[in-house]
Amino acid sequence: MSQVQLVGEWQSRIDDSITELKMRFVPLDLVAHWKRCGMVADFLAHFLAYNFEETSEATNIVSTVLNEVLENAVKFSCDKHTKISLTLRHTGDFLEIETTNVSTMNDAQSLVQKLTRINNEDIEDLFVQQLEYTAATDSSASGLGLISLKKDYNASLGAKLITLDNGKCEIVFRLLMATDEIEKRIGDA
Repeated sequence: MSQVQLVGEWQSRIDDSITELKMRFVPLDLVAHWKRCGMVADFLAHFLAYNFEETSEATNIVSTVLNEVLENAVKFSCDKHTKISLTLRHTGDFLEIETTNVSTMNDAQSLVQKLTRINNEDIEDLFVQQLEYTAATDSSASGLGLISLKKDYNASLGAKLITLDNGKCEIVFRLLMATDEIEKRIGDA
């Protein structure tokens, strides 16, 4: 019997989207050619950027956010042959990025801990702590991706974890970001 756990700032799915784009991938294709994550993020960002006055800057921002979310879904998929999905929704006021993948229970619990910290601790302090930890451990994985999405883009980050009968966990990760945040970043550029 499946158990469902909501973590972080889980938001209900946007139903009144102007644009909705959905893609499915076999993670192995993206792992074998890692640049494909960036290519997918760039493609979707270029498509969406025409909703903003400064398309070039909007493309860069949206691509950065999409790439981080997609790379996490690929990286933490336990079976690189089981398809993952990426959905992008735009309402005019909000951008929603959702990924679905299957991971190990350990990776799922790690995500729970990370989202709990991101949503309950001062994000600036957490960013500095993670930088110091990465420097001290000489880790190749910085652990800064989701922290940066919250810190730099004021994104809401949440996940729905569904425990599967095979001991794995389906993760539906959802990022919600106000388009005003993108406009603000464009103004800062």
